Amino acid sequence: MATEASCPNPVLRAAALVGLLVVLETAVWTDALPRQLIEKVRGRLAHEGLLEDRAGDRELRQAVNDLNHRLRYALGEYDERPQPLPVPE
Repeated sequence: MATEASCPNPVLRAAALVGLLVVLETAVWTDALPRQLIEKVRGRLAHEGLLEDRAGDRELRQAVNDLNHRLRYALGEYDERPQPLPVPE
């Protein structure tokens, strides 16, 4: 486990979330997660206002993708806030 001494820059820890969001988006797309877990993620994003309550899997993937790019912007990967790009069907 990383400690403050081995990873003094918290941004490096936040960067790990980018990869996790990619894994999550792909897992939803390929239906590789239990539906119960997908519904928990969907509910959490809806609770945070990032997704409509009755959104489908494509909308869920879009919300995860948009969140990924917002995080990348916050980490300084983009000079301007990125516009959402539609995820594949």
